[in-house]
Amino acid sequence: MRSDLFVQFFGALDTANIDYVIVGQTAGFPARISSDVDFVVRPVDLARVVGIIWKGSGTAHVHQVLQHEIGALYFVLTVRAQNNFVHFHPDVSTDYRRRGRLWLTADFLLSARVREPAGFWKPAIPAAFAYYLVKRIDKLSLDASHLRYLQSLFEDAPRECEEIGRRLLGGAAFETFLSYLPKHAAVPDAVVAELQKALNAHANREPAVRALVARWLELRRVLRRIYRPTGLVIAVLGPDGAGKSTVIEGMRLELGQMFRRTDYFHLRPRIVRRGGTGTVATTDPHRLPPRGTIASLTKLAMYVMDSLLGYALRVFPLKRRSSLVIFDRYPHDVLADPNRYRLSTPRWLNALLLSAIPRPDLWLVLEAPASVLLGRKAEVSPAACEAQLAGYRRLLQQLPNAVGIDTSKSPQASIADACEAVLARMRERLVKPVV
Repeated sequence: MRSDLFVQFFGALDTANIDYVIVGQTAGFPARISSDVDFVVRPVDLARVVGIIWKGSGTAHVHQVLQHEIGALYFVLTVRAQNNFVHFHPDVSTDYRRRGRLWLTADFLLSARVREPAGFWKPAIPAAFAYYLVKRIDKLSLDASHLRYLQSLFEDAPRECEEIGRRLLGGAAFETFLSYLPKHAAVPDAVVAELQKALNAHANREPAVRALVARWLELRRVLRRIYRPTGLVIAVLGPDGAGKSTVIEGMRLELGQMFRRTDYFHLRPRIVRRGGTGTVATTDPHRLPPRGTIASLTKLAMYVMDSLLGYALRVFPLKRRSSLVIFDRYPHDVLADPNRYRLSTPRWLNALLLSAIPRPDLWLVLEAPASVLLGRKAEVSPAACEAQLAGYRRLLQQLPNAVGIDTSKSPQASIADACEAVLARMRERLVKPVV
């Protein structure tokens, strides 16, 4: 299905008469696409490309967009296939910029482009060589697969590739690079660092006004990432036996490709008092008597302080860096099941104290009939099970951005429903990029 999305999307660009080239290693495209698809268009065409992506492709819709450089946007289009999800990742850029430097113009990369037999466009060999060489050195990574690809390009057009390589790196550094090319072994990190220095030393200097504009646009991009972080924080709640671990692991597998990384926390960030699990004995978490009022307030105060510090120091930085952050339970869990945490304080006071805690972007409240839950967690008494269910159902009605997930179905169906809720929330908060 990913190959179908590929064909539909780039076919739409051809229909719209938008010149593009797919850069990087494309062996196996479109039948085998294992990661994002990097392609380049002219700056004047970027807004039109964004419009085509925003409309979606067939049943696929945009759920994620990251601006990772000036004039460079990464999208994730997702379509559901029964209980699984297929993601297509077009990554469009114009002039190739990294770290505030202009390395290669779109006009250079598009000049003399070549149509592949599979129907898509690639850059001419010298442009493809230049792009990949700059990208790998700038990322400080030249492993065996990178060298094999660069060597294949070099062998097809040695004179042109050498000319542009010397212009980018200088004569001495390019000779060093050539000495590793036939070895097909990773270039040592220290050598790649020296190649990066040479690359930086030979970078083209933009006119002062254009460079100043580029710096302003870069600052605006960074501020936008802080103001509208592209990560997502999810809290998964539910009674014992509801299948939280199964749903969380399934979401990480199905949705992990939409984010830079995934991170997991149990109940709280654990900046304060890192030890402990946050629950009493897991086999029978309700067997001990409640704490006194002072001890209950102390525990709640610790939860609030830990959550405030943890959000500022750990959770929000992850969210800003486009991470999927999943909490298995959250401090608000005490409102549904205070006996688990041995609290004797009234619910209204607990809710008042917890109102100071930053809330996740989405709450997933898992539930199933009591008979199903008791079949999964025989050690929980029927009375405790019914009390938990009532507490979580009440919480579901009170929390904003909360979605109930019926986990009495098959694990695959429950995971798919949870993923659908996440995708709907991502779609709600999505803002079309201004280019």
